Amino acid sequence: MHHKASSRTGFFLLRIPGKLLGFQLGYIRQAANCKILLLVLILYSLNIQEYWVARI
Repeated sequence: MHHKASSRTGFFLLRIPGKLLGFQLGYIRQAANCKILLLVLILYSLNIQEYWVARI
């Protein structure tokens, strides 16, 4: 079942033009980088809050 689904996904990806696929991969990579940066900022702000709470 799982193998059939993965092969269907592969077939679908092969049908997409290389240029569009490359653009989408670049966009996904950029979005992932933004999410990582956002996550780091959130963790950083949480650490600052914990630090101030610990000091008070």
